[in-house]
Formats: sequence, structure tokens, C-alpha cells
Amino acid sequence: MNRVRHFSVNRPSIVALYAWIMLITAISLLFGEETLAPVDSRTNLPIGGVHLSFPVWGSIMEPFTALFHIMGAVPAYKPGIGSILAWIMVVVLILSISTARKNGSTLFSTVFQTFRNAGLALLLLALYLAVGLTIHFPNWALEKDGSELVVADIHSHSLLSHDGMISANKNLLLHEQRGYDVVAMTDHVNSQGPFDAGRVKGEGGIPAVLSGIEVPVYYGAHFYLLGLGMSKGAPLPNGLSWREGTESPTPPARLPPYLWDVKQFIATIHHYHGVVITVAHNLDASEVFKLADQGVDGFEYINSGHAPLSGTVRKAMLTVQRTKGIPLLASNDWHGWSGNLNAWTLVAPANTQALMPGDIVLEALRHHDSAHIIPAVSFPVHPMSWFEVITAPFSATFLYAKTLSFWQLLFWWVWAGIFTLLVRSWPFRRISPARFVMHLFILTAGVLELCDGAAMLLTSYSSSLAPALNLKISCIGIGIGLLLITFESRLFYAHFKQVQTARLLKLISPIMLFLSLTGLFRPKGQRGVV
Repeated sequence: MNRVRHFSVNRPSIVALYAWIMLITAISLLFGEETLAPVDSRTNLPIGGVHLSFPVWGSIMEPFTALFHIMGAVPAYKPGIGSILAWIMVVVLILSISTARKNGSTLFSTVFQTFRNAGLALLLLALYLAVGLTIHFPNWALEKDGSELVVADIHSHSLLSHDGMISANKNLLLHEQRGYDVVAMTDHVNSQGPFDAGRVKGEGGIPAVLSGIEVPVYYGAHFYLLGLGMSKGAPLPNGLSWREGTESPTPPARLPPYLWDVKQFIATIHHYHGVVITVAHNLDASEVFKLADQGVDGFEYINSGHAPLSGTVRKAMLTVQRTKGIPLLASNDWHGWSGNLNAWTLVAPANTQALMPGDIVLEALRHHDSAHIIPAVSFPVHPMSWFEVITAPFSATFLYAKTLSFWQLLFWWVWAGIFTLLVRSWPFRRISPARFVMHLFILTAGVLELCDGAAMLLTSYSSSLAPALNLKISCIGIGIGLLLITFESRLFYAHFKQVQTARLLKLISPIMLFLSLTGLFRPKGQRGVV
């Protein structure tokens, strides 16, 4: 009788789950494509010669990582994700009020339950986002269909940056798994100078590493330039230190001369065989034309770490590409947060000479060979109108369902079946299956945060170059993890103290065994981690 009651109580949840799966299945079957290709961010048209693939091992966890993937399908992440979270809260509020009225609750009780459920939803969403930002969820990898294209990320960071959250080796390992041939390590200015590519070595040399630096520029504005491929020991103009003028996000009281003379900085980088790229952040259209005249070698058209460029700035960049041949690029500006690496700069070799991938990228930039460079993204990226913001959850869900692989869709059905069997065979009276799943999620989030925080703390103490932010985030992660584990362990003890351990293990073991499969076929990569 207890099992029948649980199934009856959870029937709406089960119906909603299967309705959702049937919806995304229908979209996938009707609108999905056999091969998913990245798009040219300038035209939003598919790119030939490459395709996107999703790992089978990552598909096992699809129902748990789906919300993050849906968020990744919005054209602009801040308003898009904000809209998705707001709609989730609206649904929670409507369901809470509807349930309270159905149960005949008083006005006070209805208000209390509504705010309680809203607070719980906010807590769960915050935990989910925290886990998603610190744990690298599986995502798309770019694969070549026999083409000679070089896949590059020309803007990435390591622990040498004051805001870096990942070591260079771990950074390159993830890039390798996602299909990149070349990665430019462009740490913020620091006492070590431009990143020394010789510090990182892996079997086969994939991906190739370009030395780089990210330099702030102030002259009536505040934007950033990237220097790539400089020869070792390249100085700044006037013998300045690489660390000057970079710690504060606002201009210092006394500016070094090179921060005023952009043309001199560009000339210095060129003298040491490097190229200069303008970061897609804090730019206006007039600055695009000035920088083009001063000799920059490329503009970031897409920067996944910042909001999309405005329409006027995009038009200015397209104009200088057409008139001066200056390439437009797509980069991730990855500091270690989340596992989204969904921007690629694709470079076609301009000649048949046997050049290394890194040299192909640098040569194309030096010669302003925009015809052979494509800024690619997984989904269109652009500023969102109010209508797009309001409808973001629906359009993002459509794109998500449309691009699901066979294995991702399959594991939605597999997990739905597991949840249904769990509800039908539920043996406990003191806690419902839904509450059990919620507590298990919170406990798992606590374990993941604790492990990730401990790993970051170990990195902070083992590396003298680790930034203070890395230590702060690691301590916060450990604190949150311990708090959640302690709180949930007490709840589990209270719920199950009268239940035989064997019965509890019989319930949890199949779930944990299935979860463990996520690492069974996970590629280990070639690089060691330091």
C-alpha cells in the first residue's frame, strides 16, 4: 500500500518528466540533423569540413547536465541565463500557489509555503550553478572531416593570471579533448612575462602552445590587447616591467607611457615576431577603426567570457575586415570556470608548405589572411532583444533538443525508467522519492564541492604562482562542501536510522553503479597534470 501511495503522489512528477522527454524527442526527430556543424559567427551559416560530437560517456549524465547545456544555447549568457532562472522561479511559484489552494491552505500558509519553496528552488539552482562552474561538465568537441583546418583558441589563461582558476596542463588537457590543435596561453600581465610555451610539454605536442600575454590599455577608454607568438625575452617599450599597471581594474594614478602609446606597443610586439589581437571587451566602433590604422593583426569577434559585441562594433569590425583584410576571430577567454569551450578559430593553410599548426595560425594573422580564417561557434551569438530575453527558455530548449545526440536522448529515457522503477518500488515511509532525490543531489553537490575545493587548495600550496583568488575559491568550496555534507548526513541519519543498512544499500547501489559509468569510458588524455 505504501508503494501505491508513493506512486500516486508522484504521478504528476512522472507525467511531467515523460511529457518533457517526449517533447525533446519529437523536436530531435523532426528538426534534428544527422551531423551537427558549428556556425560561422559572422553569418550564422554552417561550416563545412568539421562537425561537433558529444562523448558517449558524457551522455550518461545528460539529465543532470541538461540545464547547463540549455543555458549554453542562449545568444548572450547574462540576459539569457537570467531569463531561464526567472522562468524557473515563476513555475515554482505557480505550482506552490496551485498546490496550496488545492489543499485548502489558509492565506498565511499559502504565502509561507510559496516563499519556502521559492527559497529552496533558489538554493538548489545556486548549488547547481556552483557545481557547473567548478566541475567541467562534458560538452561538444570539434572533429575534422579529413580537412586541413587548424582549430585554435587564441585566448586562454592559467594560474599565472590573477583570476586564473586552472593550471596550464589541465587547461591544455581539456582543450585537447575538445579537438583543439593550437592554444594561445594569454595570461594577464605578471612578473613572469609572456607565457613560456617550453614549460608545458606533452606527448605528440597536441595541442601546440603559443606564448602570449594580455595587456590592459588606457587612453580615454579601458580595453585589452593580446600579444601572441613573441620571441622569448620580448620586453615592453621603455624597459617597463610586465607587471606594471595590471592589478587594479581601473587606471592607476600614474600610467606607464606604453599604456598611452598603443602604436608603440604594437610595433614592439611586431619587432619580436609577434602579432597583436584586440580583445572583444569595452570597445566602441571608433576605437575599432583607430586600432586597425595603428596596426593590430586581428579582432576578437566572439569572446565567450564577455557579453556579445554591439551591432555597431560588429559592423565596424566587418568593415575593417573587408577594407584592410584584418581577420576576425573567436575565442573562449577561458579561466577555468565551467567546461564550455564552444568557440573556435578555424585557419586553413594558405600554402602547401609543411608548417606546424602554431606557425600556420601566426602566419595567417601576420599576413592578415582573413579569407582563410573563420570565427566559429556552436550556437549563434549576438545581443538579445527584449523579445529574445523573454522567450529565451523556449528558444534555448528548442536548440538544445534539436542538437541532442542519439546517446543523450537515450539516457533521458533510461533515467526516466530508473526513476519510475524507484517510485514504484519505494520501501520507505518517512521520506518520499522526490525528497530523497533532492537530498541525494545536495549531498552529491557537497561531495563534489569538497573534492574540487581540496584539489584547488592543493594546487594553491604546491604552486608559488597560484593567485590569491584560487586560494579563496578553494576555501569557499571546502566550506560549502563540509556544510552540505554535515547537514545532509544528519538528515539521512534521521530518515533512515530505523532502516536496515542492507535495504538502503540495495536501493542506492544500482544508482551509484550507474553514476560510476560516467568515468568508465572517459578519455584520459596524453598530458600529465601539474
